[in-house]
Amino acid sequence: MCQSQLKITREDIDPDDTTSFFDATVSSPDRLLHFVQHCELDAFLQMALAHKIQMIPLTRQLTNLAGNSWNKTLNGGRAERNEYILLHEFHRLKYVPPDKTWAKKSGAAAAKIEVADDEGGAAPVAAKSKRDKYKGGLVFEPKRGLWDKYILVMDFNSLYPSIIQEYNIDFTTVDKTDDDVRTFILES
Repeated sequence: MCQSQLKITREDIDPDDTTSFFDATVSSPDRLLHFVQHCELDAFLQMALAHKIQMIPLTRQLTNLAGNSWNKTLNGGRAERNEYILLHEFHRLKYVPPDKTWAKKSGAAAAKIEVADDEGGAAPVAAKSKRDKYKGGLVFEPKRGLWDKYILVMDFNSLYPSIIQEYNIDFTTVDKTDDDVRTFILES
């Protein structure tokens, strides 16, 4: 960042070498002073980068738009900013948003889930105590044959809030006067 934004070459010090700067067996303090100057330069470069990219005014403006905590914006909480924007819009439209639920997973009790076996039936199976953090999306099995019509399935749950916001993807933003939409509605 220093090279690309500030055109300053910063000396990199390997974290494993940090203890060698505090070596008491060295008679001269030059090495320790070099390390202190390096730390001072790092602090200066951080402030210079924040000034160059105008981080403080930008994060303040983002916080004012979203209505969340400035600290959360400074820590990079993009999902929380999007959530607050939606909450404020719900409030403006006089909707009551649902409470946020925090599901607690108990490791002691193994939940029973049903998994489809080869014959199409369901067999109860004990769930894993530690699941993967992220699950994959729903995949529809294609039916064999020649298809002459397009099928569009939109899964809003798997879209990132930033993508929804950037491209204004929402069922309320569909242009219902479009010829394609009218043709589709008339055919079905």
